[in-house]
Amino acid sequence: GFVMTSLGRVPQATDHFEWSNLRFEVIDMDGRRVDKVLVTTKTKPAAEPGSSQP
Repeated sequence: GFVMTSLGRVPQATDHFEWSNLRFEVIDMDGRRVDKVLVTTKTKPAAEPGSSQP
C-alpha cells in the first residue's frame, strides 16, 4: 500500500521514489501486487582523501 500510495498508481518493476532519507525501488511485481522492494539510505558523498574539511 505504501509504495502504491506514494507513486499514486500501480507500480512497475524498476519504478522508484524517495521518501525522507530513503530510496525505494520496486524490484519485482506479482501481477498488480508489489512482491519485492529494495530500500536504501541516501548517504552524503564521502570527502575525497587529502581534502580538508572546514
